[in-house]
Amino acid sequence: MGVTKGNLVLHKVSNLSLFDVAAIGRGIASAKGLEKPRIIADCSNIVYVLSKSSSVVSSVVNLLMKWASSGNVMVPACDGMVRPVCKQDTNRRNATKEISRINAFVLRKDIRQAKTRLLNDQLDQNERSSLEKSIATMERSCKTKETQATSKLPNNFVDELRRELSDSGAHSVIPATGGFVDQIAVAEFQADSYMSEQIVNNKAVMVMTRDSDIPILCGDDCIAIKEFTKDSFEIVCVSESTIRTAMSYIPSDSKAKFTPAQYPLFDGKESHRLRALMMVILGCDVYKSGMKGVGVPKLNELIKNIGDKTEDELYVELHDELSQKNNLTKDVVDTLVDALLYEPSNEASTTRTYIFDQPQSLPKYLEEFSVDEAFKGGSITPGPDIVTCKGVGDKTHLFLKACGTKNCCKCTCAVCTYCNGEIDKKVYCLACLASESVVPELGSIQSKSIAKMREELVNDRFDGANDLSPDEVEDAYEMLNFLEQYRKQANHSVPYPLYTTSEMDADRTDKWEEILDIDFKGGGAFLAEPELESKHVPGVMKFFAKLVLFREGKKTEWKKDHAVYDALPELFIKFADKSRVDSGFRLLARCVRHAFDTRTPKLNNKTAVLVLHNDDVGIHLRTGMPASMKKNIYESGIVATTNDVLSCKCTCQCGSQNEQRIVCVHNLAVLYLLTLLLFEDLAEHLLLEFAACLSADLWEVDKWSDNVMNDLRDSLVTLMSAAGEPVDKINDDCSLKDLLENFVVGTERRKAWKQRIKDPPKPSDLGPISEKLFKSTSKQAKTATMRCAKIEDQMPPTVTMATESNELTFTPNYVQVWSLIEAADCESVLESGYIGIELLSMRSDRQASGIDRLERTRMSKQARTDWSKLKSLSYKRSIRHIDVKLDNIPTRTRKEASTTTGITPKKRKHNAKSVVTPSPPKAATLCKNGQSLPLNDRPEKKQKISMRCRKCNNNNRDCPNLKFHCVTKYPEEIKAAKPSKDRVLRREGQILLRQEIMDRIGESRQSTKKLYVCDAHQFETVIKRRLVSYNGKKFVQRYRLTVPCGEGYASSLSQSKHVSKGTGSDRALRFILDDVTKNEVDNSLHAESQDLDELLHQLETDYKSLANDVDKVKNLEEQNLVREAKLEIERSNATQAMKAVQQIAEQTCEEHHIPMNTSLVQAAGMHLSQGNANKMTVTNKHFFHSDPIKKPDERKKAADYEPTVVLGMCDKEVKRRTGFSSEVALLSYVFVVCNGHIETIQKRNSSLTWYEEWFMVFEYVWGKSLTRLVDVEKEYCIRKHIVESIISAKVDIAFRCLNSWPIYASYDEDVSLRERKQKWKTKWSKKRPVCWDMTDIVAYGFTDANMQRITYSQYYGHNCFKGGIFTQFCGWQGNADLWTGAVSDSDYNRRAGYLQSQQQFQNEDLVETKNDDGQIDMKVLPFLNIYDKGYRAKMAAFKNGKQLVLQPDWADSDRTFNRYQTIGSASVASDRGGNERSVNVMKRPGYIRRGFQPNMCPIRFNKVWRTWGFQSNFMFVPIL
Repeated sequence: MGVTKGNLVLHKVSNLSLFDVAAIGRGIASAKGLEKPRIIADCSNIVYVLSKSSSVVSSVVNLLMKWASSGNVMVPACDGMVRPVCKQDTNRRNATKEISRINAFVLRKDIRQAKTRLLNDQLDQNERSSLEKSIATMERSCKTKETQATSKLPNNFVDELRRELSDSGAHSVIPATGGFVDQIAVAEFQADSYMSEQIVNNKAVMVMTRDSDIPILCGDDCIAIKEFTKDSFEIVCVSESTIRTAMSYIPSDSKAKFTPAQYPLFDGKESHRLRALMMVILGCDVYKSGMKGVGVPKLNELIKNIGDKTEDELYVELHDELSQKNNLTKDVVDTLVDALLYEPSNEASTTRTYIFDQPQSLPKYLEEFSVDEAFKGGSITPGPDIVTCKGVGDKTHLFLKACGTKNCCKCTCAVCTYCNGEIDKKVYCLACLASESVVPELGSIQSKSIAKMREELVNDRFDGANDLSPDEVEDAYEMLNFLEQYRKQANHSVPYPLYTTSEMDADRTDKWEEILDIDFKGGGAFLAEPELESKHVPGVMKFFAKLVLFREGKKTEWKKDHAVYDALPELFIKFADKSRVDSGFRLLARCVRHAFDTRTPKLNNKTAVLVLHNDDVGIHLRTGMPASMKKNIYESGIVATTNDVLSCKCTCQCGSQNEQRIVCVHNLAVLYLLTLLLFEDLAEHLLLEFAACLSADLWEVDKWSDNVMNDLRDSLVTLMSAAGEPVDKINDDCSLKDLLENFVVGTERRKAWKQRIKDPPKPSDLGPISEKLFKSTSKQAKTATMRCAKIEDQMPPTVTMATESNELTFTPNYVQVWSLIEAADCESVLESGYIGIELLSMRSDRQASGIDRLERTRMSKQARTDWSKLKSLSYKRSIRHIDVKLDNIPTRTRKEASTTTGITPKKRKHNAKSVVTPSPPKAATLCKNGQSLPLNDRPEKKQKISMRCRKCNNNNRDCPNLKFHCVTKYPEEIKAAKPSKDRVLRREGQILLRQEIMDRIGESRQSTKKLYVCDAHQFETVIKRRLVSYNGKKFVQRYRLTVPCGEGYASSLSQSKHVSKGTGSDRALRFILDDVTKNEVDNSLHAESQDLDELLHQLETDYKSLANDVDKVKNLEEQNLVREAKLEIERSNATQAMKAVQQIAEQTCEEHHIPMNTSLVQAAGMHLSQGNANKMTVTNKHFFHSDPIKKPDERKKAADYEPTVVLGMCDKEVKRRTGFSSEVALLSYVFVVCNGHIETIQKRNSSLTWYEEWFMVFEYVWGKSLTRLVDVEKEYCIRKHIVESIISAKVDIAFRCLNSWPIYASYDEDVSLRERKQKWKTKWSKKRPVCWDMTDIVAYGFTDANMQRITYSQYYGHNCFKGGIFTQFCGWQGNADLWTGAVSDSDYNRRAGYLQSQQQFQNEDLVETKNDDGQIDMKVLPFLNIYDKGYRAKMAAFKNGKQLVLQPDWADSDRTFNRYQTIGSASVASDRGGNERSVNVMKRPGYIRRGFQPNMCPIRFNKVWRTWGFQSNFMFVPIL
């Protein structure tokens, strides 16, 4: 491509770095007045250069982003869909590919014949050896020809590039440099003309291409980046002065090298017409042959011979020379020159522009270059003669007759000099050449190349297809064709009508009738369209209702239905049941998966067509459906009714096309998108529009039959449920308006309903797994179609995860930890050589130097006390001091425990309170009930009776000290369709309890009265049986009932409704008490006793002074009345004293077994005797209650077992089960992570001992002896969910310690420990080296397409997580957070955050250095990061504290290393070998090695990964 030998006329500058080129771009941009350097990249040329990449599109995007990172604005330019007629080089390439294909087929035939001869003929050794060499040569040649026949540019390259740029974020501005990748510029014809125009008009600073025609045609001001894929770049230009100016922008320390052009023919040539003519002479895309016998050296000599002339004169001389040499007319030469100058340079679908000036006239050959339609009418000249070539396949093209023409000897068609071949010196067109060579015609099934056949075998999952020989590939492909024919034989059994896809693609079809076009942007507004006939409205509503109608119960014959069956309406399950391949489960599962792919477009902006088939309304839907793991978007569609799938289409590999009848996994997903749209808001809008149209009388409702109306009501109820307004029951006579009335005004419930179907947030492309929610698509679908009546039940459950303590870190107390290690006699662990223990010892000594001796002694003494306590607690299990005690005690006592542990029990609603307690009485006085002192003349209001004992007739007014217990009411019916067994048992127990109490208090069982029993009676607990029915099965259930003592309905112990008078002696005593009581006077007289005394004294005094007898008689009568009043008061006091003595005698009598008649108690004014109610009361339960008796649990509680592991285990057993080399190592690590705090060490989550819990966690993570939670449950006799809580608690403690300890060993610590090896002492002197590497942790295949994509690693070939691992040369190692597997090593290195952590660490850990004056300064010593060669880490490390990077050298293609590169790479590889061993250490635990499994918590998994990196420093000797 370009100009033949064009590199000989270009000046170049090589050995440029990316920063050098960026500097040149900024300098040119400043000179041209551009804000930023803008570089136009020729994408076709880049694809040609990167054609060997596994993903060409991704490679192009990475290249553009790399160049944009230095501050450039990269503009990708692509060729248009139309190639200009004049570009004959395109026709040459197409012809060359076809000839290569033909030659490859001929060679394949010759190879097969040679192999047959080698197998069957009798050959001597020399002949056989010669034939084998010939076969090998032909096979290599055949492979080369097939490669040449393959197109390097993908057919949909522009679309794929546009999508990849968008997905990768390439269009975003890089904050640090300001560079970015601009939108793709698609030229109308060729990208070359667009790029040239941008340079000529100063819109860009450089172009990126290896073609020489652009810098030659544009002239002196154009600089092209010729070498752009390696780290050493190269720019070229026809002008030496332009190149020199560009070099002036480069820093002085650059290694750039200038090489002048060998023949600077175009340097200083200002005439673009002269430059174009010289390109034609040398040979270019419009005239590849050029002037006969003239190349760059000959042209240089020809120009010298012409002498010193002006450019116009030189043009005339060269024009004539070309015409004479090649026997061309002037029109032909001018046409070729115009073809270079007047090719339009605009983008597609924009106004025509040109590189230089607009043409004034054009020949017919260049008519497509016209300015506009008016130009074609008056400015087109006939020009040279034009001939039509037969071309390649069915594609013909035009060419100039003067350029040479031939005719096929077989079909006599005209062909150009490229599109022909010869057999026995006879000229054939390419089609006839293939026929004569017995080669299949291009485009036929048999014309496929070996590479294409091999590719199809690989796509068909043919094992080892890449290892097959060409002959074996052909044989295997024939088998593939046989299988394809076998699959087609199943077409006769296609269910439903399922018409061919061609019916769906046709403009009109007679298979179904189109009713109405609908646009989902308008929601349900299409119901008001006049084109929608009234007779179709019920069918339309029925169809949409079917899409949201779910069926309860079992859907399959499996033991348990998969979750996807609960997430899909009945219509989809019915369609899938008729699958010819399996039960249809895969169709349903993939339907949900594709529908919830975040790349899947919603239907709210789509259109559809309502159709009618056999009186059933359906829909015709089309939309794009993304591939699961590819970036392809398939065009999928479906035509379906309420009963049938009518037709399908999909452009995927398995999809239905043309005359096929296939339902693939993408078709039902299209229909399911409509279901999700209905649940989102379409169902609501449909109902509102339906109600509006119904009110406006738009339809002829009176013509709808009763059956139609009933179906329509059912459809409306179903849609109302989907819209969030469920209806329980409707009457048959309910009108449509009444049914819709509540829905139209009820909006609050629907607002809450919509909250549950918000689209799941689109996950960031890549990131830490702890920020991801690994939720299956079945669960997502079930949430999106959740159906229930209560608003709180409609909302999806909130995902909650265990969080750590508010204190995420602590200050390490190394002295306290080491004191506890010494107290436990574990100091021998220091001899093991573990780097963690050595750092702990060093830091403890350094910290202890700042503590006085007395404090250290106290800490040692306290540590010995703590260890003694820990030892005593490790030999016996207990439920005391457990963090969460409720889960470790039997179920029957949990409610009692909730009152002591502070856990609020679940509240229950009761129709009546269990215990009714009246207000407490006032202070007791020895007076009759109801009496009061005469301090207040206002009469007291009489208290009403609200509770009366059914057994003894006591009431709350007369007996205020008694408690009254309400008899249990008859329970209500259970409304739930499938109530739990416990609920049924509770209800039956309440019924039995009420019946038993009613019998005992003498009341009918059928009575519905609200009755009470007072505390004055005896109560007991009895066991009764009742026949219970549940799930169609009957069984006898025993209950423990709390009831009054056994006074049955006919029992002599049963009290009558009226109080008995008792026996004869009781009656006589009552008469006496009644007579005595009559003598009692009102208490109001008690306060007048003193007044009576004063009054009597006054009367006696007055009597002495009276003289009249009449007055004396009256005075004596008054004195008698006063004395009688005083006597009455004295009698009342005596009566109350006698009753008080009797009360004391009765209440203190030892013979309590002698009962006292109730009537006597009341007559004597005594308190009624209390029963045993206080002893029968149970906290948080109704007084009268029933408890179902369950079968006795023979299992012991965990606390009843002896500890599984205890202190003093042998080291061999400890190592086998936990990985720790000894028990002292295990205990030392426990002390470390708990910071020496005994409270943290002994903190438990179960009845296991503290040692058992720690040991169990280590054993489970190590994963050798215990691999499953059920194994842990069996081994330690503890429930599985408690095991998980223990693991989470211990991992959180270790994670907190990890965050509290320094991430790295300090510089002094690193030097002190690593200098034990002389190798590191000399090599890393005054350096802070750290090795970084990446590894994979296997993960399961996710059903969610987004999670599948972001966790699948192309490098490892499976779903995984990736994590960074570091190693310091002192031996300290660790890791970074796990990220999703699709992240690249370089991206992880840049974004994971450990470079920032290292920057902070080096800024805090200053290093002593001597300055020039000999004084000591504290300076920052940056980290030296040692990576593998795959990282692009230098810029990222430099931006974070100017950290250094050391990597092995690497070379492209077959380039060899020099001696220094070889030695340096070997040295780095040798040093990094230790880090590879660190990777192995990080993956030793079985928990991590088994990978991420379904239902695992990503947060916990990441914490286990992180804490293991910390723990390994206390378990293994340093690997370096």
